[in-house]
Order: sequence, then C-alpha cells, then structure tokens
Amino acid sequence: KNIEEIQKQHLTSDELIPFKYTVSNYYAILIDLAAQKFDEVQHFSEKLKTWMKFEDAYLDIKTERIHRLT
Repeated sequence: KNIEEIQKQHLTSDELIPFKYTVSNYYAILIDLAAQKFDEVQHFSEKLKTWMKFEDAYLDIKTERIHRLT
C-alpha cells in the first residue's frame, strides 16, 4: 500500500504513531538528499540547457562524473 491509502484508513494510536514517524523520516531523508545533491543537479541541468543534442550533453555529463570519482 502507498502512503495515501494508509492515511485513508482508520488507524489505532499504536498504528498511527509508527506510521507518522516513518512518513516523517521518509520526507526528512528526501529533503536531505535534495539539499546534498542540489548543486550537482543544478550544474548538470545548466549543461543540458547549453547543448543542442541530449546525447552530447549526456556524454559530457557522464565523463565529468567519472572524473569526479577519481
């Protein structure tokens, strides 16, 4: 089941507390990942805008990511 389906159900207090805790942790992790990777995502998005062909930008981005790992 997904989060929306579970929220529509009548949950007991014993079920609701761990559910809300899990959902809040999930969103906290997503926010943290977005914050950590924002600069990298923004950088690659700018690269995509400057290239006329996606294939060329894709190769350039992959090459740059490989260099960052070394």
